[in-house]
Amino acid sequence: DILSFWNWFKDFEEDFFQRFPESRDEIVKAISSKIRSINKEITFLVGSKKIADKIEITFSPNGMQSAFSDVQNLNSNVPEEIQKRWKIKRHFP
Repeated sequence: DILSFWNWFKDFEEDFFQRFPESRDEIVKAISSKIRSINKEITFLVGSKKIADKIEITFSPNGMQSAFSDVQNLNSNVPEEIQKRWKIKRHFP
């Protein structure tokens, strides 16, 4: 579920942040495997560089109605401590 995802992300976000952008592909794979447990239709993009010392992740339901609420909930439940280094956005096409 979404809270489990953010708890997992909290455990790894510092490591991800330190290894970014060199390990971007590995980070994307790790996030992808966890996001699939929430909803297989969710897609996401991870920025290619740090902007204002933050990394941007944009989640999208990829046009699938069944994923809209999960993307909304992902965005509205981002823990405050993650927001210090990560800019979490949503995109509804």
